[in-house]
Amino acid sequence: MGVAHSLFKPKQVATLVCFTSESAAQAKLDYDRDRDPLAITIGR
Repeated sequence: MGVAHSLFKPKQVATLVCFTSESAAQAKLDYDRDRDPLAITIGR
């Protein structure tokens, strides 16, 4: 996990997470999207 702070831009957080199944990963993504709809996901 990495966090970047800036005086003029929003805080950025990057996290690398491994899951045991595609369904577990999708459930976590759905949960996170529900709480922060503006977040973006890179790669998969």
